[in-house]
Amino acid sequence: MVEGTEILHWGAAPPEKQKRIILRACHHLLAGRLVAYPTETVYGLGADGLNAEAVRRIFLAKERPRNRPLLLAVSGFEMMPAVVESVPSVARRLMRSFWPGPLSLIMYRTKAVPDEVCAGGDKVGLRCPDNPVAQRLIAGLGRPITTPSANISGRPSCTTARGVMDDLAGKIACIIDAGKTPGALESTVLDVTVDPPRLLRAGAISSTDLQEVIGEVQSSGAGTGPQRNFRLIAVLLTGDEGCWSDTPDLLTAGKRRQVVVSPSSVGESVLSAVLGDAAGRIPKITWETGEADGGDDLHTIVRRLQDREVHSVYVLLPAGDDSRGWRERVKQMADEVVSYPDDLICGGERGDS
Repeated sequence: MVEGTEILHWGAAPPEKQKRIILRACHHLLAGRLVAYPTETVYGLGADGLNAEAVRRIFLAKERPRNRPLLLAVSGFEMMPAVVESVPSVARRLMRSFWPGPLSLIMYRTKAVPDEVCAGGDKVGLRCPDNPVAQRLIAGLGRPITTPSANISGRPSCTTARGVMDDLAGKIACIIDAGKTPGALESTVLDVTVDPPRLLRAGAISSTDLQEVIGEVQSSGAGTGPQRNFRLIAVLLTGDEGCWSDTPDLLTAGKRRQVVVSPSSVGESVLSAVLGDAAGRIPKITWETGEADGGDDLHTIVRRLQDREVHSVYVLLPAGDDSRGWRERVKQMADEVVSYPDDLICGGERGDS
């Protein structure tokens, strides 16, 4: 335990204050303490990636099994010779296309990387976050830092400093609070030590995106994110509400708790058309698909539902503009993807028994 968790407010801080924040956070990292920081997906939990004792504190704080390796965040290619033996040509192509960004590449490590990072294995995963705060933190330290999500293992990832505090207050030295992160999926993890490269974790960059750059990618049945205590079902809304009047309702009365989550762009008339008689009975939550600092995002909602007695969560995904990529992200997060009303017409009504 640490004495208390310090909040370093980034926000609209002037350049001199931002510099002091980075220096303060680096001071904690150099002393072997833990720092939570924003990335382009969720908040990450940083320790000096070359300090074995500091890395062990990550496992204690997150209550994470020690046999699960950690990823390291680097500022760019210039940091890689210290941590990997060589960079395969396929990795270089991927880095040019997706770094900085949510892609983690598995390569053979050097002896400088502690066993604790790699769970005793001979490989290490590296990523380069596409977030200016994370970039400045890594560059300020001059060494790779760890980058697991800043939450208790098994719980949904955090997109706000408040969420990090809820899980890790008193366990970490400080949080760089830069507001809400975009809340995308965690990074995609790809092993480039094998040919063809093997997908170890599906994430924000799809296998189709990878294949467009390097060709064939092996699948390992990769899943995304932490386990949930409910089923998350992505519902693709096809057509429009004018053609739904004679179709089955999405939900039927059931014995188990159901929740509907819909983006802010879905109006009450659409909910009534899709849910039918269940519209007044089923709990409904609105999630914000706009800018990162507006309203609750899906990660925040999932964290709240994790602590409730919920069996099924239906996330409605309307057709139309998806410039921020939320539809694809939710489909990758989901346990099941269905189309409404097509799947119901072909397969009968849905409902929990």
